[in-house]
Amino acid sequence: MTNKLSSVALPKDLVKNDLIWLGDIGREIITRSIESKVGDSYFVLEQLEDDVLLAIIKSICHDSNLAKRIEFRIPENLNLKKDGLPDSIWFPGDAGSARNKPLPTDKDVMITAVGNRENPTDTLRHLEKINKSSFLYNSVKFWVEHFEKGDIAGASSKITLGENKKVLTAAIEGFLSDNPKTLTGAADYIIKVRNLFESGTEIKKAFGIAFPVLGLPRDETYFCDIKDETSPNQWKTLFNKAETERSGIVDGFYNGSLLLREDLENNLKSLKDKLVGHENIEKIL
Repeated sequence: MTNKLSSVALPKDLVKNDLIWLGDIGREIITRSIESKVGDSYFVLEQLEDDVLLAIIKSICHDSNLAKRIEFRIPENLNLKKDGLPDSIWFPGDAGSARNKPLPTDKDVMITAVGNRENPTDTLRHLEKINKSSFLYNSVKFWVEHFEKGDIAGASSKITLGENKKVLTAAIEGFLSDNPKTLTGAADYIIKVRNLFESGTEIKKAFGIAFPVLGLPRDETYFCDIKDETSPNQWKTLFNKAETERSGIVDGFYNGSLLLREDLENNLKSLKDKLVGHENIEKIL
């Protein structure tokens, strides 16, 4: 019998790289959990951007071996886009009633959703939550694998990390543990770093050059003097410092204070004094 879920073609709107990555990583998080258990598994996709939630579902549908085990019960009242997905995944009730309804005998996994809406913990306490935190903690290996291997939809190709893998793993763990504002923003940033590395940029420089994706000024040397490049905590500290001190620069603020022309001129004069005699001073300033 043809499995309706696994035969679904990935819609064109899943060609956006950040959603491809997030969909695949979400699928891998769920797969890891299923494989670690004995018996049935019950999941709720919660407090996720609608596009991310749909990307996870679509990525699961693309994996025929996984999809055939799953009973989807995605509440219709979430009003998600339905293009490219079968009618069978939509559920007339809410996540609580989806939890209470027995699984069919040929399924051992149930997935429901509450989107980005708040829900009483009491209603969903028997379901394993897949949310933003699931992507940020204990899932670094999946981000690194996607950086290295590309994605299931073939939108990016495999690259060789070699000795850079330890540094990359620490950098990604530090970045994710600093709790980026959105998952799509986090994915966009890591993808930008990947593109830079693939084109020949040194890995630590790539993380600084990609800063504008996060709304920070570009700084290719920002991470170059890190004391231990394999320490996630040191990367986290630097990401936090950059966000705290530099996030408002593009809007005219520095470290929470308004940048004034007088301050900039004074700082420039001080810098010129320090660099007197430097042969490349004109290039620097």
